[in-house]
Amino acid sequence: MERFKFLFNILIYISLIFLAYYLYRFDYFDFQGITFNYYYLGLSISFLWAGFLLSPFAWKDLLKKNDINASYSSSLASEGIAIFTKYIPGKVMIILGRAGYISLQGHSIKRTSMVSLKAQFVAFWVGLALGSIPLFFIPDSTQLILLSFTASALIILFLHNKYIHQFLSRVLSRILNRKLQLPLLTFRNSLWAIFFYSCMWASWGMGFYLLTKATGTSIDFQLFMLFPLAATTGMLAIIIPGGLGVREGIITFVLHKAGIPLEIAATISILSRLWYLTGELFVFLTAFAIKLSMKK
Repeated sequence: MERFKFLFNILIYISLIFLAYYLYRFDYFDFQGITFNYYYLGLSISFLWAGFLLSPFAWKDLLKKNDINASYSSSLASEGIAIFTKYIPGKVMIILGRAGYISLQGHSIKRTSMVSLKAQFVAFWVGLALGSIPLFFIPDSTQLILLSFTASALIILFLHNKYIHQFLSRVLSRILNRKLQLPLLTFRNSLWAIFFYSCMWASWGMGFYLLTKATGTSIDFQLFMLFPLAATTGMLAIIIPGGLGVREGIITFVLHKAGIPLEIAATISILSRLWYLTGELFVFLTAFAIKLSMKK
């Protein structure tokens, strides 16, 4: 257990190094001449941080449904401490990171990792489905709407339908020539998780909308779920750490299609990365404080 705890701490330090490297490499701190409405900016950050505080409720509930008891504090700490592992290439570490923290309380890492994978799937399809809403309000987006809803439907069927799940599991096992243990989660056991992840995405979406107002840019309220669309699309970019560049590209594309000048759309997209980073730092520091308090 002590050896695993040491490796887990090393993983956290490595994730921070990758974060600093990619922020420097992509010039995310290069901002000049931007003025803010600090009232809207404050509200924006409040909604963002609230979303990070909602996510552990879903993670906690899924753990409970799998007979793993964890407090809200532990659930938040597990997500917060591992939040920057998403910047390690591969995207696997974000799943193993929070699972590893919970396993330190005496649970099987294999079991907690499977629940963490389930949570990632649920968060993804909920965000993608809600994020499809803005596509209905921009021109020439029929193909994107179909693609988004088709992807959501396939994940829902794979994750929640027993027969589809068994069929796809057999197909993938034959293709990969190895038996796969893929997560199955009934709707009944995931309703609360779906609810809390919906609240999380909606809170982040509202925060993003207020962020645009803070920069003096006027966008239609119907686009407030644009951030979930961009974030979930970024999740698909498995090789790119944290979806760097992909998320910004989606935001720029949709805002420009909605009539926002390209330069302003690009500026907002890059600014949204730093905005979101404040939330990641908030939940990381909160988790670190919880971790220290548990040692006393």
